[in-house]
Amino acid sequence: MSKFDYSNGFVDKKDRKRLYFFEEITDILVMYDSTNSDVNELIYWLYSLSRSVSYREYKIRKSKKKYKLKKDRQVDENTFIRNVWNNDMFIYCIILSIHDYSSWCTRDTLTEIVDRIYWIMDEVVHPNYRPGLDLEDTRYYIEMEYINKNVQKNIKRKHNMNFEEEKWRAWQLSFLLEERMEREKTIRERFRVFQTLIRYGYNTDKKIMNLAVEELVLKTDMNRSDLAIAVGIRNALRDKLIVTFLCGMEEMKENIKKSN
Repeated sequence: MSKFDYSNGFVDKKDRKRLYFFEEITDILVMYDSTNSDVNELIYWLYSLSRSVSYREYKIRKSKKKYKLKKDRQVDENTFIRNVWNNDMFIYCIILSIHDYSSWCTRDTLTEIVDRIYWIMDEVVHPNYRPGLDLEDTRYYIEMEYINKNVQKNIKRKHNMNFEEEKWRAWQLSFLLEERMEREKTIRERFRVFQTLIRYGYNTDKKIMNLAVEELVLKTDMNRSDLAIAVGIRNALRDKLIVTFLCGMEEMKENIKKSN
């Protein structure tokens, strides 16, 4: 059951770059679960609103029992140490950057949710045992725990694993994931420019095929990158490859031709 309801929230859609930024950043944030359930729900609201899609309740993939966080420790009268879940630290750093970067702080529901996540994560990350006192310093530590050689041997034997081979496989998977994310980004950018062309009256095949860069510069507020995509759309339409271009498949076809 959702604790928050932003179904009637207002999203300022004037700044397309800001919306695109939130789309990209929430793609990353939803990959990481926080130990705080409110934060997880708010991130999914952020994800849904930035895309103008219906909110779906999130599913926690990790139970609290598996976090294995140590209890807060007091070093001296005014110094305390807290063991923070790595995902929480990751989320806090991203949200802190957005919260402190005033260019994205338009007064709408997206900013309201970011502020809410920030204050919750501030309490999750920082031990507050001296309320009312200013902070002298904040220090972050990295603690690494490795398995011992015997455990590693048992894992190899039990699962028939080659750790060097697994590292190579992990690198390949990360490369494929990066390639896929890059293509998805290309698709979003091209469809965005396509919609912009339609908005400025280029709503037939003939109009797009006859468009000139000089005309676009005068009529629209497109930047250099958008103009290059617009020209690509025009050329793809002339070559009867519009779907291939919009789906970012033309480079893949070129690579296949070269490999053959």
